[in-house]
Amino acid sequence: REGGSGGLIFCLLQMTTVESRTSEASLSDPSSKRTSVASAGADPSRQSEVFIPALPKNPDLLTDICVRAIITNFSHCPRLLEVQGVPKKYKSKVINLLPTTLPHEVTAPNLRGPESESYWRRCCQDLDRNIDAATHGSSWKRAFFEEKLAQLLRLYKPAMDSDKVKRFLELSRDYIYALKATNISKGIDIRTIAQHLFNLTDLHLSYKCDTLPPDRLHILETSLSPSPFPSPSMHTPKFDNDLYPRDGVGQDAQGMGLQDVVDLSWSIRASKSLTSLSLPNNCLTDEHVRVLTKGLSENSTITHLDLSHNLIEDRGVKAIAKVLAGPNCVLTKLTLTNNAIRSQGAIQLSFALKGVSPTNKS
Repeated sequence: REGGSGGLIFCLLQMTTVESRTSEASLSDPSSKRTSVASAGADPSRQSEVFIPALPKNPDLLTDICVRAIITNFSHCPRLLEVQGVPKKYKSKVINLLPTTLPHEVTAPNLRGPESESYWRRCCQDLDRNIDAATHGSSWKRAFFEEKLAQLLRLYKPAMDSDKVKRFLELSRDYIYALKATNISKGIDIRTIAQHLFNLTDLHLSYKCDTLPPDRLHILETSLSPSPFPSPSMHTPKFDNDLYPRDGVGQDAQGMGLQDVVDLSWSIRASKSLTSLSLPNNCLTDEHVRVLTKGLSENSTITHLDLSHNLIEDRGVKAIAKVLAGPNCVLTKLTLTNNAIRSQGAIQLSFALKGVSPTNKS
């Protein structure tokens, strides 16, 4: 026995519910051993087998053997690391050697706290080496689950992945606070996502949208201001209505579907935590916006709203203006860059912002 390792060795004796599974190489090793153990007072008929790794030709310390045994049996007995008396340095060693291929159902509830961050960092690197924990609340575990969910949504196929996504939501709901899903397809169950992610504060959704070439778009960018109304002499660029899908043409063929907006509007209305909503590059039209504002008008938590790079015109802006003037509005930042807003839409926004300091609304 190595000093201070009594708890580590003791934890091996707690593997009373393990049904060990080992590789063929380990089983074929004649020096490997299986032993049946049972807790004091337990039913002898319910004792279980525990796999003890084979001793090498040059025997390691007994603590090293214990570490390997914990790693081998971790999927079936993950709470071994919580056994009282296991020294911190051996816990760290186990966590640093655990394979990142372990089921999330095992790792999510059992690998938590600062000491497990090295494991989640390795998981992030396997997922995408460009992931930065600093953009996920400085938590590698949170970063992994937020990025993994975004990946699942990008690859989502309704007929195949709905149950898979739901299971992932159930085990990751405590770790996701922000979701940025880009290049996603229509048909994702937004209501289910909202119902599971009760901690969600920041939502960014960008659907697959085949936008028109820039040289064919005639877009008036209107800067929001609380007081100056558009001058009659303001030059308004030519705007070709035929370039934009409307009245059902193209709305279901690209970008965010109308049913997706209906579900999102419902989720916004029910949310008690969401503070930032970004929907850029979704080919949103006035019809989409009118549906979306039904939820926004009843929401009192969203402070940042980004509807940039869409196909919103004056009718859609009129609906947004009603939200801004509503009793529940707490918006402090509204982004409408690169839409099809003309002078009438700008006038509606100016009326809605009348009397509000530009430092509070932008």
